[in-house]
Amino acid sequence: MRRQYLRLFFPMGTTQKFIHGMRIPTYQFSQTAQANDYRAILNQLTQLHQGKQLDKTQVSSLFQQLKPYLPQFENQEIRQLVSISFSQQINDENYAQKVFDRTTQLYLEQQASLVETLDILSLLVSGNYTKQFYQQQFNFVAAVSQAPDLNASQIGLAMFIYGQVSQYTKATNKEVEQSLLLNFRQHIDHFKSNDLKHFSFGLILARIQRKDIFDILEKQSLVTEMEFQDLIRVGTGIALFGNGSPEFWKLLEEQAIKNIPTTEPQNITTLFMLYKQFGHGTQEIFKLFEQQFIERYDQFSNLLKLQMFSSFAKIRYPSSAIFKLFFRDIVGIIQSVNVTAVQMLIFDCQKIFHQFPKQVQQFFINFILKHYQKFNPVIKSKLYDSFQEQQLLTEELEVALLKKK
Repeated sequence: MRRQYLRLFFPMGTTQKFIHGMRIPTYQFSQTAQANDYRAILNQLTQLHQGKQLDKTQVSSLFQQLKPYLPQFENQEIRQLVSISFSQQINDENYAQKVFDRTTQLYLEQQASLVETLDILSLLVSGNYTKQFYQQQFNFVAAVSQAPDLNASQIGLAMFIYGQVSQYTKATNKEVEQSLLLNFRQHIDHFKSNDLKHFSFGLILARIQRKDIFDILEKQSLVTEMEFQDLIRVGTGIALFGNGSPEFWKLLEEQAIKNIPTTEPQNITTLFMLYKQFGHGTQEIFKLFEQQFIERYDQFSNLLKLQMFSSFAKIRYPSSAIFKLFFRDIVGIIQSVNVTAVQMLIFDCQKIFHQFPKQVQQFFINFILKHYQKFNPVIKSKLYDSFQEQQLLTEELEVALLKKK
């Protein structure tokens, strides 16, 4: 009876009506499908994923070969596969549905723990899926939120999944939120680094703007041995929806100075963007960002490079070495990322635009003229004022920036 609460479900929005109850899948197993068949394919996929040269076509082919076997996967094998699909950004709802069905089936049959199940589902959420698929994810989390005796890891993962579903569907449920927040308050002393990260990330994605909750998160992070990337995630939430004490920002900077030389580029970029957005950080940390970016430049993806350039431009005037990399590569970088990212780069560069070579200026102007309809109106207005101040406003650019559509 301990899983009876999974028979309870709640709609995602007060005006939305959904079918209650979870569909528990049943499967007819093929007599010819041997476990070794799919395990050999899974091992091949894992080896390919771990290799330096990745053949995306082959990866996709192996995923398609594995799909018929998913009803036979054990929990550990599902976790292994989902970790790869998350990393490779596999966006296949048929695959995701099969994983969801098998994962929840194993849990309901008590062959997997709740933490193991939520962990898999948390990696399965991201994707361009239908509302019906997200409803299933929500139903599971909504039921979990009503369960007795949740622990910190379960609460953190449940909020993380709720936040992801809320972000993709633009729907919320106050009853579920309040239940998770109440559980959080009751169990905060037991939250560890990973739990704090998951809960904070879920709050951010669901846009739960509760300063009192982030104050509790901050206090717990100050007395918890935090992983660096988890501390960055908690810091993002604190900066967005709280304020953060001097003690917290001091801790974050101390950990940054210690960890930046060995952490992955994504963490460096996220932290630098956090400092850019909210005005924290010292000259010492900015010099370290610059040094590590130049030394490890080839390790950064094009999107991360663009975001780093954007932060350098916003926080401080870039050095000659940063300018050199920027002018050399920016055209190729911009052609490989989305308009939203470039829009923010142009916005952050507006005060130093006059320092750009004429050909780089013209490239950005041409980009604005081509994509201005996708620009945020507030950003267009600020760019108009900035270009006018720098005497860079052409008649054509003026028309584009003043247009409302």
